[in-house]
Amino acid sequence: MNFTDDFIELWAMRHGQTGWNVEGRLQGQSDTKLTKVGVEQAVDLGKNLKNEKIDIAYSGPLDRVKETCKIIQEQNDFGFPIRIDDRITERSFGRCEGMLESKYKEMHPNRWNLNHTFLGEGVELPKDMLKRTNEFLKDIQAEHKKKKILLSTHVGTMRAIYYALNPDQISSDGDMNGYQAPKNCSVERYFL
Repeated sequence: MNFTDDFIELWAMRHGQTGWNVEGRLQGQSDTKLTKVGVEQAVDLGKNLKNEKIDIAYSGPLDRVKETCKIIQEQNDFGFPIRIDDRITERSFGRCEGMLESKYKEMHPNRWNLNHTFLGEGVELPKDMLKRTNEFLKDIQAEHKKKKILLSTHVGTMRAIYYALNPDQISSDGDMNGYQAPKNCSVERYFL
């Protein structure tokens, strides 16, 4: 990637802990809430971001990411509204949402392979999630120049961002399982 004076600094942040995170359940697009620990994680991250000048904040539409972003916004007095974008929501796991992740992994060990055509009723294919994430990234690159953007999102979206920006890391057979999932309220920083 060639950097120019118009680059964007993107801070992709995973939401705070939820009850289903603790239980090891697939959340997908189920609208779960932050636990007390999740709120504390967001408060701590907000304190760590105190000296950062955030220009724009985006959040997915689910409560766990909106609440995480709102807590950080309140601590840092952004002075602008949080923009909600459906394209950065978590991957849908359809009827499998609420299932233990370990059970789903047994059923679909390569659940992040771009060549899949079916992973269960209502389950969003990895290639479709990567496509919508790519569209979001292209749009913010076109709209925002020389900005620091905070993105409150999910681990699946963070995986898609990583591979959208590092396509050479996708294996030759289309596998995107090599990404190490960040902990709740972790931040990954990219320059676009």
